[in-house]
Amino acid sequence: MDAIQLLKENFSGARMEVAGTIADVTPAMANWQPPGVANPIGALYVHMLHAQDMVVHQMVQGKKTIWENEGWDKKVKLAFGGLTPEARNAKIDLATVKPYADAVAKAVDACLNSLKPADLDRKINVGPPIGEMSLGSIIQAFGVGHMLSHLGEISALKGIQGKKGYPF
Repeated sequence: MDAIQLLKENFSGARMEVAGTIADVTPAMANWQPPGVANPIGALYVHMLHAQDMVVHQMVQGKKTIWENEGWDKKVKLAFGGLTPEARNAKIDLATVKPYADAVAKAVDACLNSLKPADLDRKINVGPPIGEMSLGSIIQAFGVGHMLSHLGEISALKGIQGKKGYPF
């Protein structure tokens, strides 16, 4: 198995975990404000998708994101898909976000299908404090790893609300 196939399988498995974990999230659960500075499930989910969108479009292809091109800021009523104070207070409808999730998954798959193993060695400057990283590392860290990190938060937030976190 080459590195690209491994990335594809990692994304596929992570998406299955995300879908299973959020399947029973109600609108009230998605927008429940956790204590402290933690973010609600809905904001985390949008952020997770937006990061993948940014990786495949901005970092890999140097293009605008689906978020920008399709006006998802207006559809989700959130200017940016980052974890901002605005996102923490936004009311996210997961059903509205589903088409964005599908479009991002399709774009990630298309991006991975367009790459050759040698492409993963290309260096990209992701800015301070990280600096330069290989494309393969960026896809793994900011795509798969990032998704799974926030999935853990979502699972914990479900648990705090009295629901089972992960579906397994």
